Amino acid sequence: MTLSFLLISVFHFIISAIKMKAKGEKYLFPWQTKGESNFGDVVYTDKNLLVWIIIGGVLEFVGA
Repeated sequence: MTLSFLLISVFHFIISAIKMKAKGEKYLFPWQTKGESNFGDVVYTDKNLLVWIIIGGVLEFVGA
């Protein structure tokens, strides 16, 4: 059961990355946002959201 959740999310990331690359854009993970700075376009990581995603994954894995 846990492996099926992993495989579905990996397939989703791969398919989304391929679609974005076909459009000429960079794929962003759900915990990333695109912004601008003095140096040009940058990708910011929402560390709080990333930590909660990791904690949720670990708890789901341990619970299974």
